[in-house]
Amino acid sequence: MKNFFKKILSKNNLLVIVIFLVAVVVRFYNFENRVTFGPEQAISLETSANMIKEKFSLLGIENVQRITSRGLKIFSGSLFSYSLIPLLFVFNYQVLPISIYFSVLNIFTALIFYMVTKRMFGKKTATFSLILFLFNNYMIYHSLFIWILNYLPLVGVLTLYLLHEEKTKFKYWQVFWLGILSGVGISLEYLYLPTYLLVLILTLALSKERVKSFLIFISSSLIPNLPLIIFDMRHNFYNLTVLWQYFLDAIRKPEISGIAYYHFLQFWPVVALILGYLLFKIWDKNKLIVCLLVTVYLFFNISSSLVKFDRPTGMPKDLTIKNISYATSQIKRDNPFDFNVVVINDFDTRGHILRYYLRFNNNISPLDVEDYPISKTLYVLAPLDYNFSETQVWEIRSFGYKEAIKLTDVGKNFGLFKLQRNENVTNYSNLQ
Repeated sequence: MKNFFKKILSKNNLLVIVIFLVAVVVRFYNFENRVTFGPEQAISLETSANMIKEKFSLLGIENVQRITSRGLKIFSGSLFSYSLIPLLFVFNYQVLPISIYFSVLNIFTALIFYMVTKRMFGKKTATFSLILFLFNNYMIYHSLFIWILNYLPLVGVLTLYLLHEEKTKFKYWQVFWLGILSGVGISLEYLYLPTYLLVLILTLALSKERVKSFLIFISSSLIPNLPLIIFDMRHNFYNLTVLWQYFLDAIRKPEISGIAYYHFLQFWPVVALILGYLLFKIWDKNKLIVCLLVTVYLFFNISSSLVKFDRPTGMPKDLTIKNISYATSQIKRDNPFDFNVVVINDFDTRGHILRYYLRFNNNISPLDVEDYPISKTLYVLAPLDYNFSETQVWEIRSFGYKEAIKLTDVGKNFGLFKLQRNENVTNYSNLQ
């Protein structure tokens, strides 16, 4: 053990250690005030927590933004939801330590990435690639919130390693694990399918017996998706039907597909490796240019709009997890009955960030998301200058109210408001 640590802390590894230490500081500085906790994070935790508290499910997260023309919602595979269950148990449903896990996951991915690239191309290329990966603004950004796609870079690194090993010395166990990883990718997101096909093609190209490899790959890729497959077999292939309908909808209206960079996070390590290799080639010819390029890269990524050191990225500065927790404690203190919640931010008008904290940290439950018209009290987390009388938010309009009473400030620009029902409004469900 002593020799192991001496080897790790040797002069040859000091630069890599420093790179990791700086990366840790960049991610964990002022961490509590930088964690992004929006509706997607809340829905993810709610889904897994419901599996513990209420009923275990073969389905993953309900996608509230991907709805077919027939009003049907897409569900993800269940692997991500299952991965959150032990975290919820260990950390007692607390958002902060679960968020820390995803920062550690990002650092761990970088460590595996360094080891893989060092084995493939040597230490210099691995070091350059590590810098590009760890200090990429998207990687820093994704390390600060809970999300299903945050596993994709690790899936990409491990897939890259297995393909390299298959090329070097072919074995069928490599094909098996490539299938497993590709199945995991599909479980995390259905748009992993093109990558799945690419990995399958590369696997067969490197294989000695393609038919056997094909069968192993396809069979093993089904294993991570068995819960979803079992559900579909029990429910007339619901998910397959919904996905097909959504595909047809996307062909008619391509704008609904919403393809973005995060659907390809599995390629982030590959891009970092390619650029790291180019830097290594330039290094032998002109070290000054490489130092300049790395400095410029670090400056633009650290100063990017995706990297904030004083607030959550993509959220109002006041909606930190500390302030959200405080708001829910004030709701509990008000001793509500037959109440519901709203948040005026992003697409979270149904208040998922409040719902999670109320149910699993404060042990009180608001009414369901369809029950706004029958709620007796409504708590709204909104900007201080929000005009309730002219709101177009259905959850508030369908409720009806006489006045909005501010219970407390939440940060400098947000407040928690209590709305009482206007008894003169009788047909709430018809309000638009």
